Amino acid sequence: FVIQMQAERVLKSQSLEIKDNELLEFNSSLEHFAEELGEDFWRCHRGFLVNRSRIRTVDLKCQAVILDNGTECPLSRRAKTEYNAQRKRDAK
Repeated sequence: FVIQMQAERVLKSQSLEIKDNELLEFNSSLEHFAEELGEDFWRCHRGFLVNRSRIRTVDLKCQAVILDNGTECPLSRRAKTEYNAQRKRDAK
């Protein structure tokens, strides 16, 4: 389950992957969905919101989030910092 934002000139169009290769397109802000979906979803990049339960691994070297279906999403520097901080908190 990935929400990806793609800017198209003036309108912003989002794609919601419901199942593998099944997309639903809509017009709404990614921030709106992040607020509505809550902590189960992570903003790994300004254009991506991913379901935490579908994350297979976070590749810090390649700056990518790999989901259980093989989908790769970019990992922003900010999200990488948040991820590292969370790992440190979890280790305590």
